[in-house]
Amino acid sequence: MKKLSLYSILLFCALSAGFRGNAQKALRLQFIDKITRSPVEDVSILNLYGTETTISDKDGFATVDIPANRFLIAVRKGYTPDTIRPIGSAIVYLTPLTVEMDDVLITNKKVHRVLHSAAEYVVDYDFVDDNILVASYSGNNGKNAKLFLLNDFGDTLALTKFPDKPIALFKSCLGTYYCVCTDKLYPLTIGTGKIILQAPYDVNILPLLKQCEQSIDERLYYHFVDKSAFSSLYSLWNPGDSISLPFYKIEQHWDAMGNAEEMQEILAMLSFGNFREAAKLNGMRGLRNEISYRNLGLPIYRSADSLIIFDFNKKRINYFAPDGSGIARPRIAFDPGKTFRISIVQDLATNKFYLYDPVAQSLEEISTRSGEIIAPGIALKKPLAEKVKVHKGNIYYLWQDRQNSSTRQLFVQAPF
Repeated sequence: MKKLSLYSILLFCALSAGFRGNAQKALRLQFIDKITRSPVEDVSILNLYGTETTISDKDGFATVDIPANRFLIAVRKGYTPDTIRPIGSAIVYLTPLTVEMDDVLITNKKVHRVLHSAAEYVVDYDFVDDNILVASYSGNNGKNAKLFLLNDFGDTLALTKFPDKPIALFKSCLGTYYCVCTDKLYPLTIGTGKIILQAPYDVNILPLLKQCEQSIDERLYYHFVDKSAFSSLYSLWNPGDSISLPFYKIEQHWDAMGNAEEMQEILAMLSFGNFREAAKLNGMRGLRNEISYRNLGLPIYRSADSLIIFDFNKKRINYFAPDGSGIARPRIAFDPGKTFRISIVQDLATNKFYLYDPVAQSLEEISTRSGEIIAPGIALKKPLAEKVKVHKGNIYYLWQDRQNSSTRQLFVQAPF
């Protein structure tokens, strides 16, 4: 009889938690409006798959069963979504999208489209100083492609036709902008009133260019991710050196061990002809690995002449000097349970940092010095927003009207 590894037994126990009462925690919750302190009824409680499990009654009460080490999501029209965990208070305070704090009214203002042409499918965008570079097309299969340079008001400062279907925009660590196509990479020269396409490179050099993430005084800073080893290495390259010097490493030993043991179980299942269960376990393994890879893929950020690396595994925000020496390591004070799905957004113009939660569709300002959330969150006005960025305090994102799938537009939501 085939022996199961300890990891697989633990995995089986975790997966079967929904069938055992002692692995779930029943909570009696009451949802309260954070401002008026009145009960909130009809709050939908969703599981990780988006399925509604229950709703709150007229007094704001709801009973939920939360599996161990999992969470549920509370959503209600007019309120910022919230995360429910099997620990904490039985009272959940929901924040209205219009929040009154210290006699100051913070309200989500109207969102407006940036690009005046409504017929464009915007592929990507980036900021060039105070202006906005936009790649789009308006024909079938990427035909009639264009590059726009816009100001804050959406006025066109420069426009050039593009020969191929654009896939993305990319800015190198040295500040060069590129337009990415299926098999070509076009360097761009952007000046006053002009966008010039240079001779294209083979697109296969793009992964190499992406490894360099920052530069300070001719020093180059690289980020190498080894998914097979579940590790991430950060290195600097000094002018004139022949090799790079590592200065920080993120390793996820438990994830690596768990992945290896699961692969052994999958191979064993295949050897016994149990193809369905092997495929199911392999699918779950892939999902877990993708969550782990997110913590490896956080880039190097720059703040003045310091480098910042977020390490969600050790719950630290690491500051480094240009020579790679450590300066400070404040502890991350926000909810670490969200790190598998949140991303970090930096406003390069104001040097502020935000947590972006794509599930809740909200942004929260954080302090990289204290590791704390320092400003109330704001919900995005458009559902299913994509490529969310912050520039000069304004929120930019792409949004597609599902009734017109041939277009996708760039919107701005202001202010924070």
